[in-house]
Amino acid sequence: MTVDSNEWFNLQRLISSPNVSDASKIWLVQLYALRYEKFQGNAVASLVDLLYKNGLSEWETAGFKDIENVYTQHQPQLGQILEQLLKMRLKEASYPFVENPTTAGRDGPQDIIVFMVGGVTCEEARYISMLNAATPGTRIILGGTTIHNSQRNE
Repeated sequence: MTVDSNEWFNLQRLISSPNVSDASKIWLVQLYALRYEKFQGNAVASLVDLLYKNGLSEWETAGFKDIENVYTQHQPQLGQILEQLLKMRLKEASYPFVENPTTAGRDGPQDIIVFMVGGVTCEEARYISMLNAATPGTRIILGGTTIHNSQRNE
C-alpha cells in the first residue's frame, strides 16, 4: 500500500508552505511515518529531507532516526519508578512512606494509586496501561489534575 499521488503532492506542498508552522510540518511527517511505517518503500526519509530544505534543523527532526514508532520512543520517569516499586527496589531514603516488603508480607504491591499534581501526559497513561497488562495481580491507577498534550504546551 502506498500513499495516493494527490495526497503525496498535498503533503509535500504543506511541508513546503511558509504558512504552515514547523510543529505542524513535523506532525504531518510523524503521522505519515506512523501510517506507513510497516510498508516497504515508504518515503519518510524524503519527507525529512524536505523538512531540512524548508528550514527545519537536524535537532528538530532527530526523532525520526532509528526508532520504531515516533510516539513511543521515550520511557517516562514515572515508568522507571513504578518498575522499581514492583520489584520492591525503591530507595527508602527517597520513598520513606513505602512499606518494607518484609513487613508488608507480600512479594510486591497489589494496588498502586498514582496521582500527579500538575497533570499527567498521554505517554504516562499509555505506559501505565502497558504495565497493567504486563503485571497480572497488580493494578495501577493513574490520576492527575489535568491531562497534558502537545496542543496545550506550545
